Amino acid sequence: MTTCICPTCGTYGPLPVFSADPVARQYQAQLAKVPAGLGPLVMEYMGLFMPRKRALTWPRALRLLQELSAAIHAQSIEYRGHTYPAPPESWSRALRQMLDHIDRLTLPMESHGYLVRILVGLHERSEDRAERDRDAELRAGQRRDSGPNVMIGVARQVIAERNVMMTKAGKPPLNKDQEARIWRDHGVEPPV
Repeated sequence: MTTCICPTCGTYGPLPVFSADPVARQYQAQLAKVPAGLGPLVMEYMGLFMPRKRALTWPRALRLLQELSAAIHAQSIEYRGHTYPAPPESWSRALRQMLDHIDRLTLPMESHGYLVRILVGLHERSEDRAERDRDAELRAGQRRDSGPNVMIGVARQVIAERNVMMTKAGKPPLNKDQEARIWRDHGVEPPV
């Protein structure tokens, strides 16, 4: 009889064992629901939960996979009371980043917390990049239009947009010094 090894959890045994266990079948069905491009990454990621001296049990593997699959299909994650978008390409980047730095991880993993923090970091970096791009566009527009009235409007708009983004991220709005720096960056003295 052929001996099989699960690439995810390290369980090994004859082929009928993998199809006879109802929880193993549920695991296989759940894995089949993962978006196509993420399947191999998810299988490798699930291996990070395997205990050192024994196999990952099917019930625990199934629970972990169900949690992960639900978050992937929701295309969003909850972290510290905030909801962050998490499209499939973000999951792919986060899983790759985690698997590429496996030597820095404390194994076995106990939860999806570290993966969630990577996703939040990816989202925040993309928001920061978008904010810098918007600021650059506004500055480019102000140079073409120039004039103090236009600059005042642009600075107010930048401050308002940043305060909205800070509030959405659960952070306090800009303080007076930060606002003053924005005013000066736009060539206008801050209002008193």
